[in-house]
Amino acid sequence: MILKKFILLVFLLMLVKNEVLADSSIDVLLDEGKDYFEGTNGKERDYAKALELFLVAAKQGSPLADARIAYMYQTGTGANQDYTEAFKWNLKAANNGELQAQYNLALMYKDGLGTEKSDTNAFKWFKQAALQGDVSAQVNLGLMYQNGEGVDKNVDKAFFWYKSAAAQNDFMAFYYMGTFYEEGISVKKDEKLAFEYYRKAALLEYGIGQYELARCYEYGIGTHKNMSKAIKWYGKAAKRGSDEAIEKLKELEIK
Repeated sequence: MILKKFILLVFLLMLVKNEVLADSSIDVLLDEGKDYFEGTNGKERDYAKALELFLVAAKQGSPLADARIAYMYQTGTGANQDYTEAFKWNLKAANNGELQAQYNLALMYKDGLGTEKSDTNAFKWFKQAALQGDVSAQVNLGLMYQNGEGVDKNVDKAFFWYKSAAAQNDFMAFYYMGTFYEEGISVKKDEKLAFEYYRKAALLEYGIGQYELARCYEYGIGTHKNMSKAIKWYGKAAKRGSDEAIEKLKELEIK
């Protein structure tokens, strides 16, 4: 009898708990879930609890909750890594306008994670995220236009999206802008502008940008030749893992 009463009590407590969760506002569920996920605001980190709260919020129609659930499955954080499940949740969130889900969905289509690889669909979702201002999506969209992946090749549109990302101080966008100006792609060739964009990328610690800046100093592209500065930037690029910079330093007999 005592055991039966105990089981009944546990069952009733679970019902109350579920009713409380169901009655909680989406914002409260998301905030508490985030606190458990990050271990903030007095909550100990508890991924299982975070996932539980996000699932309740998702059931109430929250695209942000869908995106967070997708992230947990995609990265294997608080759940077994499951790309198929991550794709399902990202697609749901993306279709409801969730920016991060749109970007992540594009990556999944690009790499064939949890779904069949599709450059066409990757392009579609990069564009959706880019139109919402996501800087990484803008760079990726530029690349797809430049290389003709998932869309007809269009260097003018590639330049437009690189320029949009550069306006947000993105280091990769600075690098691509530099290449366009150096080679005269879609714009009038301008080595001084190319140098400035490479410099901006280099100052943001982008190894490829550092290599290109060093090359400009070595050969006098858009600036005066300056071997000491060239060696300095080749050195920085080498520390960032640039094989080209490492080879260049060997060529110059710099160790």
